[in-house]
Amino acid sequence: MTECLIHLTGQVAQLVEDNRRLQATISKLRDTTSSQTARLEEELASKTRSVDILQEKLAAQIDYDEVKRELKSVSHSLHKIYFSVSATVHFCVDYSLTCSLFVSRQLDEVFFGHCATSVIV
Repeated sequence: MTECLIHLTGQVAQLVEDNRRLQATISKLRDTTSSQTARLEEELASKTRSVDILQEKLAAQIDYDEVKRELKSVSHSLHKIYFSVSATVHFCVDYSLTCSLFVSRQLDEVFFGHCATSVIV
C-alpha cells in the first residue's frame, strides 16, 4: 500500500507539474493572441482608411466622368448651334447680297434708263 501511495503521490506531482506547464502555455497563448488581435485590429483600421480614401477617389472619378459627359453633350449642342447660326448667317448674307444686287439693278434701270431717256430727248 505504501508503494501505491508513493506511486499516486508521484502521479499527482507529475499532474501538478503538467498543469503548471499547461497554465504557463495558456498564459503565453493569451498574450500572443492578444497582441496578434491588437495588430490585426490596427491593420483593419488602416485598411478601412485606405478603402475610404479609395471610395472618395472613385466618387471623384465618377463625378469627373459625369462632368466630362455633360461637357461633351454641351459641346455637341454648341457645335449644332454654331453650324445652325453659321448656316443662317450665310443664308442672310446671301439673301442680303441678292437683295442688294436686285436693288442696285433696279436703281441702275431707273437712273440710267431715266438718264438715257433724258439724253435722247
